[in-house]
Amino acid sequence: MSRFVSLIVLLASIVVIGALFYKVMIGFFVPVFLAAVLVIVFRPMHRWVLEKVGKREHVAAGITTSLIIFSVLIPAALLLALGAIQGTKLIGGITPSTISLGLNNARKSLGLDSPAHAIIQAIQKDIDDIQTTIGTMSTAQVQDPKGAFRGLDRKVQKELDELLPTLATHHVNEVKVKVRQARDDAPNPEEFDASAIEAQLQEIADNEYKETAAVWVPTIQKVKEALIKLESSDIPDVIELRSIALQLGATWQSAKETLLGGRSKWFGNSVWATFTELANPSDEQIATFTKSAIGYLQPTLISATSATAEFMVKLILGAVIMIVSMYFFIVDGPGMVESLMKLSPLDDRYEMELLTEFDRISRAIVLAMIFSAIVQGLTAGVGYYFAGMSSLLLLTLLSVLAGLIPFVGPGVIWIPVCIYLSVYLGEPTKAVMLALWGVLAVGSVDNVVKAYVLHGQSQLHPLLALLSVLGGVSSLGPIGIVVGPIVVVLLQTLLMILRRELLHLDSTEGLATVGAPVSISPAAADTADISPQAQSTNEASPATIENTGQTGSQASTSIDVSQENGSETIPSPQDLKPGHE
Repeated sequence: MSRFVSLIVLLASIVVIGALFYKVMIGFFVPVFLAAVLVIVFRPMHRWVLEKVGKREHVAAGITTSLIIFSVLIPAALLLALGAIQGTKLIGGITPSTISLGLNNARKSLGLDSPAHAIIQAIQKDIDDIQTTIGTMSTAQVQDPKGAFRGLDRKVQKELDELLPTLATHHVNEVKVKVRQARDDAPNPEEFDASAIEAQLQEIADNEYKETAAVWVPTIQKVKEALIKLESSDIPDVIELRSIALQLGATWQSAKETLLGGRSKWFGNSVWATFTELANPSDEQIATFTKSAIGYLQPTLISATSATAEFMVKLILGAVIMIVSMYFFIVDGPGMVESLMKLSPLDDRYEMELLTEFDRISRAIVLAMIFSAIVQGLTAGVGYYFAGMSSLLLLTLLSVLAGLIPFVGPGVIWIPVCIYLSVYLGEPTKAVMLALWGVLAVGSVDNVVKAYVLHGQSQLHPLLALLSVLGGVSSLGPIGIVVGPIVVVLLQTLLMILRRELLHLDSTEGLATVGAPVSISPAAADTADISPQAQSTNEASPATIENTGQTGSQASTSIDVSQENGSETIPSPQDLKPGHE
């Protein structure tokens, strides 16, 4: 009893101390884990260095650690710092005016420009205010309902009257712009006849205006009629008045789709109106978006470039821990593994299998994923360079990071860049060439690199790979890109070990029942194969069963069970009969 109590106290102490140990060490998990992965990846290089220095472990470990620092860590840190600096400069150049200019170019390229969108937004706001006012009116206020929204309905009437003049002014300005562009493109500006060109363009603009106005006029009239109905209503019922206000809102929504849509052969009015509305935000919306985007991105980039005290302390401490861990993992790695194996209650062969699997995954899947992302990012960077993109290093680093995510890849970077080239910069040829480069080169180099690095080794299922990366990033941050796949593969290995253990237990139980008395019915005996060949196969060899001279149930047998190929040599019931030799 006292031994049992002592065991319980020991287990409880281990749990408590283990929890404290976890709390102490969790802050150093990332640098220590990175150190372990780097040591495994660069183990072949360490073996080569060890041979060159005459098997002197400490000298070889110091040289290997230095090579890792100067070939991997320092270049990676410099690239990330330069990319963060470019990102900070890029964000610093983002202002509401630059976003408005970019949207204006994009709208013109895509045909989403709406000359009367400012008026449409004002009407939408006023009608929303009318509905809100009527929705909050009390029964006493209904006695003079028009007094609550009299100014708003008149304002909406005036804004509706401004729609057609605004459309006409827009067409006149478009004609002037096209005439100026034609003069600039003319081979001989002195012989350019501006009046003739302007007359032709004006005729085209007038026809477009008439076609559009023919659609707008009845639509505007319907909204005016809904306003008149609201103004002329003297109904002392709140429900009735709110119903009329809802009808006004529905009429305006239909009218807005007509005012913003109707320009696309492939989309209906509602879909095209949605695109147009999204492409024509107000100045207030642009300012809000700009402030939110800068507020989200700037802190991270500033922390990586401005060298704040807290950030630098964490960065330096993590780097020191990683470097020291690498050195001691290289020198004392085998001893550490042996000590952990002695402390672990798991069978030694299972522990070795887990270690072997960790080594394989670190070298194969993780290494292939990282190399593939780097090659894809560099290939995409070549395309960005020839496309004339600024912030080249930042785009390349973002492509590398995107390449680490399965099913995503650098396409989430170069596709928006193609859109930017075509829509914002007006370079459709460069956009098409970059898109072809992204599909043919960037998209295919991934398979070549992975096939070369993996050498036919098993890979994670694509769905598991995607979920492991996304789940690892959401739980552990950027280091989760490496940790996630390793955790999944180690879990697969543990499940395979468990399956083998269960199969072994099943075979053991089956073997235990072999020696039990077996009753055979006469019918079964008649159908049994008792030919000499069958009897000869049931005879046990002396190497399989050794009779110790004891009687019946005391006879001992040795059973050859092969774990290598999964087959088992089990004696037949005849071999287990008492006195059988």
